[in-house]
Amino acid sequence: MVGTRLEEVWPELAGDAADPLRAALAGRATELSGVALGPTRARLDLTCSPLVDESDEPVGMLMILRDASPASARTTDRDRAGVSELRRQIRNTLGVTRAVVRRSIQTSDTLEELALHLDGRLDAIARVQSIFGGEPAVGADVSLVVAEELLANRIREGEQVTLTGPDVRLPQRLGERLGLAIHELAINAFEHGALALPAGRIAISWQVDEATPRRLVLTWKESGGLTLVGAPQRTGFGAELLLKTLPYELKAEVAWEVEPGGLRCVIALPLPPRDAPQARSASAT
Repeated sequence: MVGTRLEEVWPELAGDAADPLRAALAGRATELSGVALGPTRARLDLTCSPLVDESDEPVGMLMILRDASPASARTTDRDRAGVSELRRQIRNTLGVTRAVVRRSIQTSDTLEELALHLDGRLDAIARVQSIFGGEPAVGADVSLVVAEELLANRIREGEQVTLTGPDVRLPQRLGERLGLAIHELAINAFEHGALALPAGRIAISWQVDEATPRRLVLTWKESGGLTLVGAPQRTGFGAELLLKTLPYELKAEVAWEVEPGGLRCVIALPLPPRDAPQARSASAT
């Protein structure tokens, strides 16, 4: 339709009192809704605004056409819902990040310690973000959240660590907190527990407790490592995350103890009901 006069393409507008072209050239903006265009009779919304020169005299116009079909309206509604959910998730993530930075400062004795641990914790948050990608409503499998955090700390499944459990998908908020918890347990294992010795081993297992409410019960069991200082310090960031933050924010139950073979930590996280809407996607490999 390039080069075709507008009144030939859109005869409904020609000579109409609401002609947006004449209104724009007269310095007035016009909006029309659901106007049929051309032979296909496609329904469009039109906005026509004047372009003015330095003396505010109209010298042209800007015309914007938007699809006004019912299908387009439904798509727009979905897009708006998706943007709203994304904004909510961004606010939640910023809140987690702010709390991590604040508590890392408060629980670090030196700038070197702060830099070392804060960098690792922010990386853990970023890793979970990358797992969930740009679709906050899509869940991620527990095994992926745990494995990504272990790999980032150079811990490979089958060497010193085993992972056992069913496919369980987590919403982003639970995935973020679980990723941070695994990060803190891994760092503690390197510094004080099973990974401080070549013979040390860690068995990570999880299952779903179908009681009401449904819960993910994850067990971190160390063996063959250091046992005298195998539990995280109860005044540090990791202890606060496990014993205070998770119970307060997620109503989780957390218990740890140093058994003869090493540290044992159990984390029980409430899961959404089975009938709650939760999109699914294939796990990354």
